[in-house]
Amino acid sequence: MAGQSSSICQELAKPWVDEYGKTHPGVYDENNEYSVLWMEPYRKNCVPGCLKMVEPSKYRNNMFEAAKLLVPQGGIKFPPKCPKFDTLVLDDGTERKLNKMELNALIQMDLMKEEVISMVRTKTTTGRITYQLPPEKKNKMHDDRNYCFVLCCWEIKNIRDTEEYGDGIALDYSIVFDKEKQKQNNINDSWLSGIGNIQMGNKQRSPFSGKNPFRK
Repeated sequence: MAGQSSSICQELAKPWVDEYGKTHPGVYDENNEYSVLWMEPYRKNCVPGCLKMVEPSKYRNNMFEAAKLLVPQGGIKFPPKCPKFDTLVLDDGTERKLNKMELNALIQMDLMKEEVISMVRTKTTTGRITYQLPPEKKNKMHDDRNYCFVLCCWEIKNIRDTEEYGDGIALDYSIVFDKEKQKQNNINDSWLSGIGNIQMGNKQRSPFSGKNPFRK
């Protein structure tokens, strides 16, 4: 949720009518104070539980780190570049004629890519790490599309982490350092033996290896 958060919450809470004349209820985030505030006039039909609003300044680094992890792994796939005219040539050589909406979507994606690769990782005078447009581009480019992208990456990573680790009981990592616990839990036959190898200094492949997608 970037600037104008209050007005955005208000618009999302309002019911809206689609092109066929059907009315749809608004949505709100029950954990966001602005969203709850602007939901009140539409409480009867406003739907909770389907919207999560976050402050980019609070989670910015998490979002960019998620993007930096997912893109090299192939977790994010980009559409082809927008063609000069209205015909897109696919990988298999076939052609597809695009309508105005599809052309606009590809144009927006191309602009998003430009924003993404323009973002730089910097350290402030206080030692804090942040991601932002460089000074020479701040007045020439937007970063809204970029934030939509990294926010999606962050949510995908959160979903993947939940699926991998679940919500079960926390693991007892002290086993790695306690010889008695190792004997009791037969560590040589368990997944914890892998963690033991890390502590012993065996070389491990970093999940962050590969080309940085945010560098030209």
